[in-house]
Amino acid sequence: MQVDGNQLRHALRQLVSGVTVLTTEEGGRPWGMTVSAFTPVSLAPPLALVCVNSSTATARHLLAQRRVGVNILASDQSEISGRCAAPGTPKFLEPGDIAEPAASWQTPRIAGALVALDTTVDSVHEAGTHQVVIVRIHRMSTSGPGLPLLYGDGRYLDLAALNDLSDPPLCK
Repeated sequence: MQVDGNQLRHALRQLVSGVTVLTTEEGGRPWGMTVSAFTPVSLAPPLALVCVNSSTATARHLLAQRRVGVNILASDQSEISGRCAAPGTPKFLEPGDIAEPAASWQTPRIAGALVALDTTVDSVHEAGTHQVVIVRIHRMSTSGPGLPLLYGDGRYLDLAALNDLSDPPLCK
């Protein structure tokens, strides 16, 4: 039996994940793209993996430039994520979205993101409709303590409102 793409999309929405926005520049303007697939790969060398839809303008920009910012958003940044995820619209970031430039930093950083990574494309692997991009992390900045923005079941979730499941009762 063949897997239906819409049914698979619905099923995979059950996975809750942090929200990550990739940043690059086009024509001197910062540009963002919300991605659902981001994961660390290696600490030595420092590598991570992102998946980008091959048909998007952002994919074309970051693959051409071979540089990409990776921003792990804070719980109060759903508006930025929504703008960078809206299909068929320009994904230019507003000046207030961007942090002050940092020395030797090569990619736009989103102000207030919990973590920002300055990376270059290490390798690209075609996978169906997407490109699996391995990035090498050169610089990192953190904004201090805060809660991450979460996404699951097609909506943003409030981590503070979730039950604390970190210490489950022992099974008897």
